[in-house]
Amino acid sequence: MKANEVLEMTDDALFAKGAELREKLFRLRFKSALGNTDTVNDIRKSRKDLARIKTEVRSREIRSEAADGAKTVGKAPRAKRRRQAAARQNAQARS
Repeated sequence: MKANEVLEMTDDALFAKGAELREKLFRLRFKSALGNTDTVNDIRKSRKDLARIKTEVRSREIRSEAADGAKTVGKAPRAKRRRQAAARQNAQARS
């Protein structure tokens, strides 16, 4: 799968293809564990295709946040998770 193909896909198609690739990777890893050495190249290709899809999904999320007028594009959810984790650790330390 080429990057241009991923760019042209709709959001629903990206999610469907991502799920398909995750399932394919699961099966390929299982075959590889059983000793099938023919799957190594397929695993590599599938991992790269899945990474392309995840990258495009995330870039579309960031673009939609920017279009909505978010102050910090793409950073708010991660920062919020960090604050929540720090608050939990502080609460546990106090206990």
